[in-house]
Amino acid sequence: MLYVFYASIILCFFTGLVLMLCVVLLKGGDSPERFVSLTSAEMVEKSLLNLGYKTFSLDIRDNFFLELAKITPKPDILFLATHGGMGENGCLQGLCEFLNIPYTHSGVMSSAICMHKPTTKAICSMAGIPTPFGCVVNSLGVGCCDDIPPPHVVKPVFGGSSLDVMLVDHIRNINNFPKGDFLVEEYIHGRELTAGVLGDQYLGPLEIVLPDSKFFDYDAKYKNSSTQYVKPNLPQDVLDRLHLYTIKAHNACGCEVLSRVDFRYNTQKNKLFLLEINTNPGLSKRSLIPIMAANAGICFDDLIAKIITLSLAKKPINSNVVASG
Repeated sequence: MLYVFYASIILCFFTGLVLMLCVVLLKGGDSPERFVSLTSAEMVEKSLLNLGYKTFSLDIRDNFFLELAKITPKPDILFLATHGGMGENGCLQGLCEFLNIPYTHSGVMSSAICMHKPTTKAICSMAGIPTPFGCVVNSLGVGCCDDIPPPHVVKPVFGGSSLDVMLVDHIRNINNFPKGDFLVEEYIHGRELTAGVLGDQYLGPLEIVLPDSKFFDYDAKYKNSSTQYVKPNLPQDVLDRLHLYTIKAHNACGCEVLSRVDFRYNTQKNKLFLLEINTNPGLSKRSLIPIMAANAGICFDDLIAKIITLSLAKKPINSNVVASG
């Protein structure tokens, strides 16, 4: 019975360690994806409390970092339930580095790379992963799009959650082109697929089925209840390629802890095309990563706990960043 006694001591130690951890949940902000962030944060906060962490929640608006500085003792980790804008493009991650506080998900460089779709495409293409043919145009529709076969997919260079993504017969048919730089790509006919990486574990894949929609835009993601997420029925060689491309893209862009990689599969050409990488994928009830994790036998609380564990195990933040100021 002695081993039971020692096991109990070890369990109490680690349970106490969990209870002592102070986690600050960062959410919201002024990004167009604010609603998605708040929805993710609601689920994450419930899980953090279930897990016994000492939990604070801050909206990354205005001078939120002043409120962060008031929290005592100093947080053990910042959980970034932030999507789009400064919450995902490396700025918030840079602030965490400056404050010398560990944080979840990918670092500054990877976050910046994956938020800028043309850079992501360039890096993944160099890694041998096919991407749709495309180019960048400005708000006047000026760009090198003559060689791109229609129909065209038009999406913001920065951003996520499929906000402001359009499928058009031809870019010239857009009357009121949105402001800013946009990526114009050939439309890949076929099936919508996604897969994830959690630490060194491959998650997925899932196929997105759209009974009432032709295109997986913001409404199909968050408003259309008929959108289905199923395990894809695909040949094993396609599943193997999807696995390989997901891991290669995650590593090529320097992602850490968690990422989700989106693809289109052209059945006629038997070819996969990488669309984008998400370094802070959604964690709401309708989000894809929690579904993938559940399919792998990982419940939501365990998913959140693993994100924190993996994030704390990342390469330590360079304390010289603060000292040199």
